[in-house]
This record gives sequence, C-alpha cells and structure tokens, in this order.
Amino acid sequence: MDTAMEPKKVNVWKWIGLGLGIPAGALLVLFTGLIIFFGSGPEGGVRVGSNMEDYALEYLEGSDLLESDEKVVAYYDATVALNSSEAVILTNDRVIYHKNNTNSVIPLSQIERIKHEEQTLVGDVIQVFSKTGEIMVIEIAPLNNGKLFLSALQNQVDQL
Repeated sequence: MDTAMEPKKVNVWKWIGLGLGIPAGALLVLFTGLIIFFGSGPEGGVRVGSNMEDYALEYLEGSDLLESDEKVVAYYDATVALNSSEAVILTNDRVIYHKNNTNSVIPLSQIERIKHEEQTLVGDVIQVFSKTGEIMVIEIAPLNNGKLFLSALQNQVDQL
C-alpha cells in the first residue's frame, strides 16, 4: 500500500479569475458610486444669473459677498464638492475671486484689459488687469463653459 499523498492540483484559472475579478468589481462599484454622487448633486460649471444653483444663492446670501444693489451676472464654483469655498463671481459692478473666506475684488470700471488663453489641461485661463496694476487670474476647468464667463465679463466691461 502506497501511503504517499499525491499533491493537490491547483486550479490556476480560478486564482486568475479571482485576481482579476475582485479588483474589476471594486472599480465598477467605485465608478457607479461616483456617478451617483456627482449625478445627484447640483451642476457645476459656469452659471449665469438666470440658472444659478440654490446652494450658490444660499452661500452668496449668507456670506455678505454682494452689495445690496449688485446682481449676479455669472458664477463659477471651482471646487469639486461645489461648496463655494473657491468661486468667481461676476456682478453688474465687480468681479470677485473668493477663496477660503478671502476676496480679491476688481471693480468693472477699473478693468483695463482682459486676456484669455485656452490650455488643454487647465481649461480657460482669464487674466483681468486693473488700471491700478492688480491682476486677477481666473482658471475655469475644461468642459465647464469658461467662454460663457469670459463673454459675460467682456459684455459687462463693454457696457461701461
């Protein structure tokens, strides 16, 4: 009688399937979660006064960023979470860059020139030069309608 045990055959395809299937399944769950997360919240990108998101209007109202007679012409929230902690606000009187409760402001009447550049990875880069020498750089990510903000800004300056 032979007492030597035969080695158990390992099914290689089973381990390959597990090795590929588990990470692929995790990626699918993560991707689906991201779609649900971003699809269920407010829309990002440049917004104009007529289609502002409620969260942005509430933030503007609660933060005292606007003067009593100002109206929002264009708005861009630069955050992924859309929490208004970094935003560019164009009103009928000023352009405001708001970041972490700090504001850079250029009155429209003080804008000397506007320069626009489209960069592949960064998106639309709008440089606003004031008559006093201040420069405000506004970066609007690709696919966020930066040209709409630029157009609104140029239109407001042209009306002066």
